[in-house]
Amino acid sequence: MTPDRRTGVEASADFYASTVAPLVAGIPHAAGLIGQGSEVLGLDDATSEDHDFGARVMLFGADPDITQRLAIATEDVHMETIDSWTAGDYFTSRLGFDPASPMTLAHWLSTPTQVFAELTGGSVFHDDGLLGPRREAIAWYTEDVWRLVLAAAWLRIAQCQPLHGRAAQRGDRVGARAIAARLVRDALRLVFLVERRWAPYDKWLGTAVCETEFGSRVYVGCEAVLASSKGARQAQDLNSVLGALGRATNDLELADHVSPEPVEFWDRDIWTIGGDRWTQALTRAIRSPGVRDYVDGFGTREGDNGIGPVPRLPGAIDQISDSVDVLTHVGTRRRFFA
Repeated sequence: MTPDRRTGVEASADFYASTVAPLVAGIPHAAGLIGQGSEVLGLDDATSEDHDFGARVMLFGADPDITQRLAIATEDVHMETIDSWTAGDYFTSRLGFDPASPMTLAHWLSTPTQVFAELTGGSVFHDDGLLGPRREAIAWYTEDVWRLVLAAAWLRIAQCQPLHGRAAQRGDRVGARAIAARLVRDALRLVFLVERRWAPYDKWLGTAVCETEFGSRVYVGCEAVLASSKGARQAQDLNSVLGALGRATNDLELADHVSPEPVEFWDRDIWTIGGDRWTQALTRAIRSPGVRDYVDGFGTREGDNGIGPVPRLPGAIDQISDSVDVLTHVGTRRRFFA
């Protein structure tokens, strides 16, 4: 981004202050820039300006009558974009529910982290109590839901990592690197989980992970994984990255400590981080009846290396599927957890 370029959020804030605010003065409302768009995540650049970009303001009323008043008050502003919504309708259109009401486990699990990032990101220019409580309600998972999605993230790693070693042993360089790339993606997403940040979708995953010191270190480790052409070296780099994430998970103190040292996968001279050990520890720590019943309802399987039962845990919607048509369609997402 060039130093003299205004971001989309800055342009929209100026537009609200100079043009929109005087028109809606005296009407109870909220105003801001949230929802879809790179500028909402603070990741817009000059390329972002080729479509759906520019100074724009979203106005929110408490009910349809107020929302109509807001629309009428701003109807003569033609040069920029102004959208008017009731707050409840807007959040329901993006989430499938209004977070002003109590959140359920299905609500948490059926919503991609990208959508939570869109609705809690951006900027609020004015708020008469319509956006703040809703954004606060979806600021982060409840503690046991957090344990659940962390456990599912570690289970994905446990299911995949031994495959890398086996492909490398057979000399399948392309196969091993493809599996390594999948593990890198899971590692990057795990950074956001341990840092209590909503992960964006894949286009911005690597860029956004570097917004913190820890994320930047993991990014460098992942670069080493992807750059290696040797299976054994790649395996070592993977265990280094995943070991750091294991230590970070332990530091959350959400469950019993798990050793972050690699373990041998049965007797195959394949060394993995043993991610299902964190799955065990995190799910054992879940106490909320609804979350506990959800975990128990899927049953268990025998873990690798004789560690005992491991939950069959699908996790949240974007841990189950990366299909754009699933993740961007509210009705389809909700069907997974009906």
